[in-house]
Amino acid sequence: MLQGYGRLMQQTIERVHLTVAGVTHHLSPLEDAGDLKSAVLHAVRTGGDFVEVSLDAGQRLSFLITATTPVVIAVETVVIATETADRTAETWRPEFDVTTEGETPYDLL
Repeated sequence: MLQGYGRLMQQTIERVHLTVAGVTHHLSPLEDAGDLKSAVLHAVRTGGDFVEVSLDAGQRLSFLITATTPVVIAVETVVIATETADRTAETWRPEFDVTTEGETPYDLL
């Protein structure tokens, strides 16, 4: 979703957080809350099953979900300022001084 505020463009993403037995896990941006709900419901309705998720840090976890497993799925909307994300803000500067050596570093070409 893009919203215009003059020159500032903002984009939002949804972040899913899964709490199982009181422990909250921050899921990968690729995890979908609807798919996760379906997997949890399927596990409960079939008498218990493992539900796998990817965490934000890259690990994969498997949870044994049963009818008595306390599960909370929370969705958070996070605003990402695109001028910061792609380093096009007027205030962005490289971490080093490119004028002292007279040459442009390869990563700025």
